[in-house]
Amino acid sequence: TSCRASETPVPEAPGVEAALPVDAAGRAGESEARQDVEQEPPPLPKLPEQWERFVEAVARRQAALGAMLEHVEPEVGEEELGLRVPAAMLEAIAAGDEGDVALLERVAVEVFGRPLRVSKRAASRVERTLAERRRLERAWRAYRLRREALEHPSVRLVQEVFSAGEPKIVVVEAS
Repeated sequence: TSCRASETPVPEAPGVEAALPVDAAGRAGESEARQDVEQEPPPLPKLPEQWERFVEAVARRQAALGAMLEHVEPEVGEEELGLRVPAAMLEAIAAGDEGDVALLERVAVEVFGRPLRVSKRAASRVERTLAERRRLERAWRAYRLRREALEHPSVRLVQEVFSAGEPKIVVVEAS
């Protein structure tokens, strides 16, 4: 049995980009490659100062709660730590409510230096989360590495010698 490149599915692995679509002749689509390299990721979301430190401190004490906080949009005020929680997660966060709220308030004093009352509100959409910030940091890193690779003299020489188009550069994240 023979299998052409265009028929072979390429599974996506975490931290690894999927291969470009390939035509019947086995050539990667130029427009997809150019778009992949030239398109900048969106800007990083602004998070309250010390939010990442707060989430990490909670995760050291209670890993599951820390993991959930990565997907919450924080609002740090003078007296309140507001948590905008995706509606689908609100029930899970409310499950161990009293103990979790006490833990969050203790850690808030340690990290923010003042007592904060914790409040939770359901949100249909959250955008400024630690998980999203980390995802975009990885995207920006990959974008910069691809741009640097395209500017490298060796890559330029290979392109010139072989009259090659823009190469597909895949950045693999270390695990």
